[in-house]
Amino acid sequence: LAEEGGAPVIMSILIALILFFVTASVVVLGFSRRRSVIVYLLALSLLLGPRIPLGQVTDMQRLDIRIDDLITFLMCLIALSLFVLRKTKINYPAYMQFLILFIFVSLVSTVYAVGYLGFPVSSSALFWGKELSYISLCFTVPFFITKREEVVTLIKVVCVGMALNIAWLAYQILTNTKGQLINFVEYTPSYGFTLIGDFPSFQVASVYSYALILFTILYFGWKKNPILLGLMLGSFVGLFATLSRSFIACTFLVIALMTIYVVFRRRALSIKNVTIVLAFVIMTLAAGFWIYDFLAAHDFPIFRLEASQTSHALTEVRNEGIWKPLWYSFIENPIIGYGKGGVFQLLGNFDEAHNYFLRIMIETGVIGTAFFLLFLFYLLRTSFMLIGRTRDRAVYILALNMIMTTVVLCMVSMGQDGFYSSKLAIPFYMNVGLINLAYMKRRPHAAAAPVRYSREYAQPNLGHGRTA
Repeated sequence: LAEEGGAPVIMSILIALILFFVTASVVVLGFSRRRSVIVYLLALSLLLGPRIPLGQVTDMQRLDIRIDDLITFLMCLIALSLFVLRKTKINYPAYMQFLILFIFVSLVSTVYAVGYLGFPVSSSALFWGKELSYISLCFTVPFFITKREEVVTLIKVVCVGMALNIAWLAYQILTNTKGQLINFVEYTPSYGFTLIGDFPSFQVASVYSYALILFTILYFGWKKNPILLGLMLGSFVGLFATLSRSFIACTFLVIALMTIYVVFRRRALSIKNVTIVLAFVIMTLAAGFWIYDFLAAHDFPIFRLEASQTSHALTEVRNEGIWKPLWYSFIENPIIGYGKGGVFQLLGNFDEAHNYFLRIMIETGVIGTAFFLLFLFYLLRTSFMLIGRTRDRAVYILALNMIMTTVVLCMVSMGQDGFYSSKLAIPFYMNVGLINLAYMKRRPHAAAAPVRYSREYAQPNLGHGRTA
């Protein structure tokens, strides 16, 4: 900021104010037929902010075109357009907020990376404008949405994740390592202290935040449950206290305890309950492996994005030079895998492999891979079921967006070392929670009860002959 002067700061404030007023307008005005055009114009105004020239970015030729940013931008823009053009009333206002936010941050990264339309862009303005706008979103939406408890819950959980990331930023400042975090000239501007960021740049806090969001929203919302919370924290404590194989054994013990708890508490061993528990465990495993990587591989530059792709020789021989020996290693120990420590001994730095499915096979074996695939199958099955049965256009678009996001993430993960693709991971987990909210009981004292569907309208039965 000192090198570029005060103009980026002013631009950051303007961008944050634009998103603040758009957020407030969307929540207050809604999507009625009379006001849909006004709201749509306000949303499109976000596309104009990043095009204001406030300086020249150097080393533009060193940046890669982020295909995932383009996909995220187009996907969210299509979903937003369908909502508006069909004059559909949004059942979940928070979903609209995130759609608009994804359009903004994706376009920011795209503009910064490819020099859209030849306009020079200030890196500091885009970076801090994105972060300030996201903070304004988190702190303003709860004041406008007070009647829908589940949406307020969604925002609260996001704020928890943001707080974790802020704590991680404070740690980097105190340890004088923040240069690795905000090196936004060399890479795309995805580095930040909010949930809008890439896993490689923010591994510890981001992965834990996503796992927390997934489990909290999908399973019991904001309802306090000391037993499950203790099991969750216990799995993380076991990560720091044990090595790879011991940690995997402890993790499966936690799986057994959580499954037994679900069975005795719910009085029913349903596929949905078990899948939810196993999905959270898989996300916990992912978070644990990244934290273990941070502890065990401190001599390697883990805060990097495309450093492993700078050598064409490495890229050309990746399939034969890295994937092939790892595949043979998986065949030698296919049941529970090698754990993170074992993979580190096999390769030295797994980031060079860039294949998440191979990674989870090596680390967790057939058992962990099966749990993860079961999680994906459940999401796709639920989404297709909603498309075929629902009469609510908002839920229809939500399910369609979930399918697109899951498919794209699966494709991208074949070339990434984690189940993420820049901003695509965020709408993925938000869609997971919102799909569950769309068919969750809304009785105050039974929010976590299993859903009963009405065959006629495929809507959750609320009791006494009423449906949602």
